[in-house]
Amino acid sequence: MLHVLASTLLLHAAPSAPALQQSGHALQERLRRGPHAVQQPSGPPRTVKAAAGTPVFEPAGAVSCADALVDQAHPNQCIQASTAPTLGMLFPLSQALYVSPAGRVGVGTTTPAASLDVAGDLLSRGRMACGNSAVFGAGGSPYERIFDFSHSITDFSASRDWTPFSSYFWIDPAVDLTGANEKGIYSHDLEVIVPPGNTQDMYYLQGPYLGTFHEGSGSIDILAGTLSIVNASGDVNDSEVGMTIYSVASDSATVNNNVGLEVLTGHYGLGGSIGTQYGMYVYTPYTDSPIMNHYGLYMEDQDVGVANSYAIYVEGGDTYLGGDLVVAGTKNFVVPHPEDPSREIRFVCLEGNEAGTYFRGSAELECGTAVIEVPEEFRLVTEQEGLTVQLTPIGRGTVLWVESQDLQRIVVRGEQDVRFAYMVNGVRRGYAEFEAIRARQR
Repeated sequence: MLHVLASTLLLHAAPSAPALQQSGHALQERLRRGPHAVQQPSGPPRTVKAAAGTPVFEPAGAVSCADALVDQAHPNQCIQASTAPTLGMLFPLSQALYVSPAGRVGVGTTTPAASLDVAGDLLSRGRMACGNSAVFGAGGSPYERIFDFSHSITDFSASRDWTPFSSYFWIDPAVDLTGANEKGIYSHDLEVIVPPGNTQDMYYLQGPYLGTFHEGSGSIDILAGTLSIVNASGDVNDSEVGMTIYSVASDSATVNNNVGLEVLTGHYGLGGSIGTQYGMYVYTPYTDSPIMNHYGLYMEDQDVGVANSYAIYVEGGDTYLGGDLVVAGTKNFVVPHPEDPSREIRFVCLEGNEAGTYFRGSAELECGTAVIEVPEEFRLVTEQEGLTVQLTPIGRGTVLWVESQDLQRIVVRGEQDVRFAYMVNGVRRGYAEFEAIRARQR
């Protein structure tokens, strides 16, 4: 409180150099005369104007002093000052330390624009709490905090959008920052480090924790977590990467499970629901300008495991692809060996130079004729042209032939009434022009 009053004196004197000198001379004179130099008034106090237009308080019969120096407990007395910090006395401030009449403190500036305005470097050797909800230490939270930026807001009328922390790093170099003058620029560096040589065991160590929680009873249109944006309006010579994740072990470290990206979604608790669940959702890219090569998901060679290697491993659920499935290896299904748990059985898909369809079964000739009705599902996905039928007599040899065939029925004739097996092949509808040989894609 005493420092604020003293700084107010400097602000009153600041409008002109003569006034500043006059105020300084007055202080020096009071210091020279000692703490008992002010005479007790014999009449009521009165207010006069200083040379610079600053109101001052003049006890009757005493030396006048600025309003800010009046002792509130004793209105007819001035508060004494000292050239060194002294309990109960004012300490004259300088141009490097200033307090305005509004209570704003300026360090390195005489025009503070906020409650604390520092023109220069700021060094804090202890904890820091900013915001109306910020506290030192844990404060009821499970976390002990060094820096706490916490704020509670109920009135949002001042602006449309809000954020508790904003940091912009404007990169406006005067020279190129490549080649011999190459520079690396990072917006933020947030790290948790166990220094080399430390031998203590630990339970949990984590980098940045970013969370978004809706615990109210109202509804929110969109609830989102971390958003990472990279946008290039200028040229990028090498790569533009939205997010990079490194999860590696080095030197002699042993890691039981190394997970590059862990995703947990779903609903826990009773009474609610989720309409549609996406473990990961990739939007269609913007195509206003051409994209020469595009990979929605690209993985380099994953055949690196000593025991097992899976580029993609799904324990359950179906896999749906809206486009083509192109593989360089085989397409097979795997089942456990029913008699030897240490082995498995793999069957490989039949492959050909067309997008084929088929159905098969068995029938029997009656009076030399059999009619095979084409299944609806085969008829709906197969081209009208390109049907082939294979017939195999069962039990004894005889001559069989196809009298007619289409997507409705197939009529089979034979010299003897026998049972026979058949296989009908077709071409998938819309893929009649499939070309097995095409330009190589890389």
